[in-house]
Amino acid sequence: MTHSSSKSRSQFSLSGKRPSGKLDERKFFLIVTEGKTESRYFKHFRSTTGPRIESVDKQDSRIRLVEKAIELRGQYKKEKRYIKGDETWVVFDRDVDLGKPNDKETFNRALELACREDIQVAYSNDSFELWFLLHLQDVSASIHRSIIEKKLKSHLGCYTHGDDVFDRINSNYSMAVKRAEKIFKEAIEDKKSPVDANPSTTVYLLTEKLRKSMKD
Repeated sequence: MTHSSSKSRSQFSLSGKRPSGKLDERKFFLIVTEGKTESRYFKHFRSTTGPRIESVDKQDSRIRLVEKAIELRGQYKKEKRYIKGDETWVVFDRDVDLGKPNDKETFNRALELACREDIQVAYSNDSFELWFLLHLQDVSASIHRSIIEKKLKSHLGCYTHGDDVFDRINSNYSMAVKRAEKIFKEAIEDKKSPVDANPSTTVYLLTEKLRKSMKD
């Protein structure tokens, strides 16, 4: 992570708030994730000139994750840390669990709640690690998270769930976006809802916004 030398930005980093004088006009992304893997990944997009990112690891159920995003956004608005044009995202996985009969329902309810509350969702079916794997190979057939991790280990030599692999895969970012777009469009063409669209991920929609904001 790089640090700004300007007075206003150093004040922001120390206080956690926008300076009372001139506002920091960089777009703010509040990203609420369900795990450390995701939170660690998105922190790599922070910069002194790009977007302001607060990636919060909440490790909770999908619905509760959305509820916490709503709570945090309201809190930040009161503190004037969140203004018009800023965005709130939740990041969670499908994580198929055959032992839970209401598994599909909770996933869909979380999506519906996020939509009603104007919160954007970066979901992955079956897991966030699918986004990592798309940096390294095409994925077209349905795939379980356990197989994704095995394939990551094969590509990277060593991989353990939760590892920070950003620097090891980021050179293939553009290819990952193309692959993610392809399988997402195929799911839409096949009229598959997110809960049934394995493989698919919308993480690239968030990363593309973050990268654009870094360039603006």
